[in-house]
Amino acid sequence: MKKQLLFWGFVSIAVVVGFLVHRDDVSAQRARSGTRSISPNSPASAFAAGDLVVYRVGDGSAALSSAAAPVFLDEYTPAGVFVQTIAMPTAVNGSNKRLVAAGSSTAEGLMTRSVDGNYLVLTGYDAAVGTTTVASSSAATTNRVVARVSAAGVVDTSTALTDAISGSSSTAANIRGASSTNGTDIWVSGTAAGGGIRYATLGATTSTQVSAGPPTNIRATEIFSNQLYISS
Repeated sequence: MKKQLLFWGFVSIAVVVGFLVHRDDVSAQRARSGTRSISPNSPASAFAAGDLVVYRVGDGSAALSSAAAPVFLDEYTPAGVFVQTIAMPTAVNGSNKRLVAAGSSTAEGLMTRSVDGNYLVLTGYDAAVGTTTVASSSAATTNRVVARVSAAGVVDTSTALTDAISGSSSTAANIRGASSTNGTDIWVSGTAAGGGIRYATLGATTSTQVSAGPPTNIRATEIFSNQLYISS
């Protein structure tokens, strides 16, 4: 399983945002902790101030590949105690789309916290689990999805872009991550056709290209002092 780590905090002092990619097996930790996994249609508990939230790809039942894998958000205390898992949708439910990730990608799941501190913002694909070479799909048929997860654990995957970061049979187009000031205005990063940096709003199906490069292979985005920063 692949993980992306984000410090979560709602306190007004010393809120730290950091990233760490690593592989781990959380099944044993979950069993020891006695805490619960939460499906997309189940009510989640609110995140606790100061806890860590991990973007996890896969459930440990199979090796990761370029195929679409389920995504989970795992919450831990700073002491490393597992708290809860929130699963991203793997079936369409009303306006909420599916959100999966390319299992073997090393530069997806670059989750951020909104500038106002109220939401986690993460990205993926509207595809069935197991879809082969999901990053090589066209955005018109496999929408690029931005999820907004509130401090209360409410998941919104209604932002499904048809014109952003679109692949083809010969070109992968990974959606990397997204940033937001307020949970409504969203900047998305990725590569290939329709890549670079794109701007969209919550619930949108189309986006506006802000920067096509160079650089074109945009990875992480983050907002500091009302300025959007990128890495490539």
